[in-house]
Amino acid sequence: MTTNERFDETHKAVTFMGLDVVTDWFGEAVAPVLVTAFEKTGRLINGIVDAVKARHHSRVIYRNLMALDDRMLNDIGIARGDIPAVAKDTKQAHRL
Repeated sequence: MTTNERFDETHKAVTFMGLDVVTDWFGEAVAPVLVTAFEKTGRLINGIVDAVKARHHSRVIYRNLMALDDRMLNDIGIARGDIPAVAKDTKQAHRL
């Protein structure tokens, strides 16, 4: 599930259920502000989760490439000194 799909589901749940609950508790004037705050918090959490996943993916790529011998690295066009840059560049890492 992509971040956008998670956000859409969260947005639907907060808008559908949260607005009614928040309106009952805090009134109609405050409810839209609180729902917006909940949505922003959800996006922040999703962003943190995505960053952690990207970092983990980079570390896996780094370890896997470092495990290869120089001949294998040469076959795929990567020098051993380029491995940290390749691991950090997620677009290039996904092509491997």
